[in-house]
This record gives sequence, C-alpha cells and structure tokens, in this order.
Amino acid sequence: MNEAIQRIAAIQHLLACPETKVPLVLVKQGENYLLVTTDPSVPRYYPIIDGIPELLIESAVMISPEEHTLLLKNRVEVKSTD
Repeated sequence: MNEAIQRIAAIQHLLACPETKVPLVLVKQGENYLLVTTDPSVPRYYPIIDGIPELLIESAVMISPEEHTLLLKNRVEVKSTD
C-alpha cells in the first residue's frame, strides 16, 4: 500500500458519498483501490486515480448488488497507530 492510499485509509472514517452521504470504505480490487459506498440500496464506488479520490457524483460507478457485496469483502482494514 503506497503512501497516498495509507493517507486515504487513515481518513476513510471521514469520507462519505457526495450524493447519499453514507460512509465510504476503502477496498482493494486487484492492483487498484476504490472507495465503496456502504449503502447496499445504491451500490457504487468512486475511483482513486493517482492517489486522489474522485469524489464527484459524475465519477461514481454503479455496480450490481452482487459486485457490491464482493467488493465489501475486500475492505482494507485500518491498523491502529496506538
């Protein structure tokens, strides 16, 4: 995990979907990282491009409920620094 992704992981508790306002979680998909909404009724993710989250409604990628469930299983766990 590179430095930019580590920073996103550290603040993910502050990030929310710009449309629905539900929390977003950091997910690893292959070599890429995504911010996935926690709302199963609006399954979508926001890409992270060059270490920068694209948190614009227009940048959201709608996905199937099944893909949403699979992505959430790859959630990046934040390690406590305490």
